[in-house]
Amino acid sequence: MCYYSDMTKLMQELERIRKANGWTTQQMAKEIGVSRSMYSFARSGQRRPGRQFLGRVKTRFEWLDLNYYFASESHYSDTSVTHSDMAVPA
Repeated sequence: MCYYSDMTKLMQELERIRKANGWTTQQMAKEIGVSRSMYSFARSGQRRPGRQFLGRVKTRFEWLDLNYYFASESHYSDTSVTHSDMAVPA
């Protein structure tokens, strides 16, 4: 089940990736394969993305472990996950 705080964490991570690559909101939406409005609504919490959105995120950012964002805290072995290189090859 996807909880609001889990989605918030994922969207914060996507924003870090977007900024690290110097992408606009429009460019990030295109990278994921969704409309700019859908990405903006998800980013602001106005709309909760569904499975299709998550599938596209996983397809585009294969290295991003979605389980980290949606597993219960008791399953974490280390909650200080960092991504040393968030830049995505063109």
